[in-house]
Amino acid sequence: MFTGIIEAIGEIRSRQSHGADARCVVGVGGLNMAGCRVGESIACNGVCLTALQPGADSFAVDVSVETLARTTLGGLRAGAAVNLERAM
Repeated sequence: MFTGIIEAIGEIRSRQSHGADARCVVGVGGLNMAGCRVGESIACNGVCLTALQPGADSFAVDVSVETLARTTLGGLRAGAAVNLERAM
């Protein structure tokens, strides 16, 4: 569950295509990643994504072709700012 309150502004560090899907590495800006584990939900620009490889300053996510087509995430490239929020 999310509150809808932006906790930090991060940035897309990289985006690699995997077929029609994509894997993005997101820099967390000031988002507190303490205790974040693989599989946790993090909202990026309001889109709930599953954290892969969470670290102190970044995490990776896989984004499906459907999500890329129906959200603002499809137009984002490396260096783009994103609003971040961890699940409650």
